[in-house]
Amino acid sequence: MDKRKTQVSKAIEIALRHPDGLHPLQVATEALKINSDSDDFETFLVGLLHDSIEDEYIDESELSAFDNRVIAAVSCLSRKDGEEYWSYIDRIKDEGSELVRRVKLADAKVNFARCKNELGHQGKAKRYKRVIEELKALK
Repeated sequence: MDKRKTQVSKAIEIALRHPDGLHPLQVATEALKINSDSDDFETFLVGLLHDSIEDEYIDESELSAFDNRVIAAVSCLSRKDGEEYWSYIDRIKDEGSELVRRVKLADAKVNFARCKNELGHQGKAKRYKRVIEELKALK
């Protein structure tokens, strides 16, 4: 099996551990729809892995199967212990690569679509809408 197939298989295996197994796949496919100069293969992998460290369903050593750019992007997308949400978003805007911003924009779009019509989630929907607007403004 070539390296890319091995990496996709590993990323899918990790993504399926997510409490909402479809979420990583939704983010990965949404990220591919966003026009960007970042590599589509890396984008797909990072989309699948974006929550893996923060949501603690992966041992970080498992990321060693991936290239350094993928590992760095997943690490940047992971909210640090004690990091306030808007500080996290500012860090992504200021320090994140185009790849990181592309995946975070996709994540916000998927989360917004999920919660915009759910009772009790309008506050989250507003937050995701703001993230979408701020990340789009960077282009």
